[in-house]
Amino acid sequence: MNKGLLGWRKAVKPASWDTFVAASSKDPAATNTIRELIALFGDGRALDAIRATVLDEKADLAVRAAALEMLIEARPNYLQKFCETLLGVRVLNTTAIRGLALFGDDGIGKALAARYGRF
Repeated sequence: MNKGLLGWRKAVKPASWDTFVAASSKDPAATNTIRELIALFGDGRALDAIRATVLDEKADLAVRAAALEMLIEARPNYLQKFCETLLGVRVLNTTAIRGLALFGDDGIGKALAARYGRF
């Protein structure tokens, strides 16, 4: 399912999705794929969990970056401000810049220029 929806930003959640997630939640191998699909289906609670993963300084940086990419793909309404807060976080800042590239706000360029020497 994940590969079939590759490139989609939003999709309608299947009727049996919640049952599937409940049955699959104990499988650690399925966790990231399920999280990606939940974000695709626009579940606000799941997006909050993904956002918390991005902010979790104890989490592996690769996991945090992947979570940020999921948020960028889902494009929640808070994405611009969220990406701006990550400009000072090494490793995540380049992904955050890709998220900011989605917006036509002149302030983004100024924020990037102000932090240029710190990347």
